[in-house]
Amino acid sequence: NNRDGEQMKEMLSKSSRVYSVVKNELLDGTLRAGEWIDVPALALRVGVSPTPVQHGLFVLTGEGLIQAHDRQGFHTPNYDEENLRDLFQLRTDLFLMAASSAASESRGPEISLTVPKREEISRTISGLFLDLATASRRPLLREMIERLDDRLRLVQSAKLEIVPGLEEEYLAIVGAWKQR
Repeated sequence: NNRDGEQMKEMLSKSSRVYSVVKNELLDGTLRAGEWIDVPALALRVGVSPTPVQHGLFVLTGEGLIQAHDRQGFHTPNYDEENLRDLFQLRTDLFLMAASSAASESRGPEISLTVPKREEISRTISGLFLDLATASRRPLLREMIERLDDRLRLVQSAKLEIVPGLEEEYLAIVGAWKQR
């Protein structure tokens, strides 16, 4: 029935809008690690009913960006040290894969030795990883790095505050790429 199809399209459009709003809030730091998401308040803010809000949040759950709990709602992940180490190690492994692939084909970005401002380092490193994955011409690899970066974005601001030596880390990554 045409009416059902129109209603489904409208619901998907609203869910997509919720998805975009919440993902942007995750990526820009508005939503912090371990924060609960108030479904009725979000529905009011976005101007939709709770059903498309829940649908949009379940999509984000599938991407690992938020977590769902039966009858308790949704919240952003609050990673423990072991999970963080695993995520950062996985990102490093994927980065090395992308760098190896890009270097073997003599492709890849030109990288500046100028160290970005401390608050820009994480974003610059993420951009470098994505550039190398793009240069590797391996779309799945790029997608995986992008998804990991999205998940890690929740803790990037905390990393700035607690991890010494980010400038040295950046220079080591740049040096490793320049040496292929």
